[in-house]
Amino acid sequence: MKTFLLLCSLVVGSSLGEILSAKGMREVGDVSFRPKALIRALGRMIRSPYLFGGLACLAVAFFSFISLLSYADLSFVAPLTAVTYITNTLGAQFFLKERISRSRWMGTTLVALGVAVISLDKHIEVFFKTRAIGLSGLIYSELAPDEMVNQAATPVAFWALFALRAALLACAAAAIVYYVISFVAGLLWFADRRRQRALGLDYTPPATIFKPVRGADADAYENFASFIRQDYPEYQIVFGLREESDPATPIIRRLIAEFPERDVELVTFASVLITCAA
Repeated sequence: MKTFLLLCSLVVGSSLGEILSAKGMREVGDVSFRPKALIRALGRMIRSPYLFGGLACLAVAFFSFISLLSYADLSFVAPLTAVTYITNTLGAQFFLKERISRSRWMGTTLVALGVAVISLDKHIEVFFKTRAIGLSGLIYSELAPDEMVNQAATPVAFWALFALRAALLACAAAAIVYYVISFVAGLLWFADRRRQRALGLDYTPPATIFKPVRGADADAYENFASFIRQDYPEYQIVFGLREESDPATPIIRRLIAEFPERDVELVTFASVLITCAA
């Protein structure tokens, strides 16, 4: 009971301390290390109740942590503090109004599973020693063709039939897994369709058009201008040249000057090579 209370105090104090500190620093604003700006920032920190509350909660978490270490193993206590990743994420979404991505939620779920494994290591060990062994024996008894072939009399036929049954079981299990994955993929597809409908039928994603160019002919200007005049809400055009001295260079620079409202960029092979080398 003592360990449970101290652990709860550690998790709650640490999470509240970090969440309140983040709230306070958002009110304080950006901290500059120039002397005058730093003094003004320290003044705002002193007047922030969220920062004082955060420091108090972090102090409670610190003393709970060292109290646990006075009799418990660090290898047991430290992993359990990873629960704060979950509580911090919940606080960030509901208190700080942050947008938490799906991948981050998956990460917090994996942390929770890891904490559960560490906390229940003895129970898991007992399970594998009892239930898992019994389950494997049950599977063997179901697959073994004792009623059809005597293992002692014809071992080759016995194990051949056993392997056939195991292969059929594996195929059935693979089919079940496939259908489960297909079902989940279908749910995700319908969810994506609902998201696209919510954006509206007029939604058009931004696009980038890369136009490699070498040389110029009599219709080069109209050809390049057709890319810029196309009817699309938001797009970028990148003209790529091998060298700055290409005859198409002045034509593209003229287009950039005549269509300042469009996002048109001229990139040469030499400039890209220098950028990558840098």
